[in-house]
Amino acid sequence: MCVYKEKNCTSSDLCQISSGCDKKTGQCILSPVQCNSTNKCETTACDQATGKCQVTKVKTCPPIKALLGLGILCQAQICDPPTGNCIKDPNSTFLSSLIC
Repeated sequence: MCVYKEKNCTSSDLCQISSGCDKKTGQCILSPVQCNSTNKCETTACDQATGKCQVTKVKTCPPIKALLGLGILCQAQICDPPTGNCIKDPNSTFLSSLIC
């Protein structure tokens, strides 16, 4: 009598999720952990050591420059999380910024 034994489809890669064994091919079905952030200013990826998503890169925005009689003044910009666009930092003004 033949007895079917379920194949152990765990992966040593914590960033791979097993959804079992393909009964036709006998191969494990693995898919990558999806790291989708709603914050468009961040890039996320799965950490191989923990299997958890983490921020790998944060978008930086260059300052806005304005030419005035004194020289070039700068105002800080920040990244807007819903759009990923650079916008004026509401807590910064040209007067409080350093001359570039």
